[in-house]
Amino acid sequence: MGGLIDTNPRGPCVQISPVLEQISEEMKDVTIAKHNIEEELNLPVQFSVKGIPTMILFCNGEQKAVKVGASSKEDLVEFLKKNKI
Repeated sequence: MGGLIDTNPRGPCVQISPVLEQISEEMKDVTIAKHNIEEELNLPVQFSVKGIPTMILFCNGEQKAVKVGASSKEDLVEFLKKNKI
């Protein structure tokens, strides 16, 4: 399972980044990839990102679930476990 967090260098994205890094250390089967929407605009358009931060879960190359907005670590872990195969 992998994840993509659309991020920019301020606000909620900066706040959630350390939480995502903690989760990736604790959940070894989860990969967190960060994307700066200010540097590359095509990827967010490709995935119809409407707000930031956005977490998009992929499993075997297929988009599985989307979560928009900053969340607590507990909420993010629950989201990942709920959507994990």
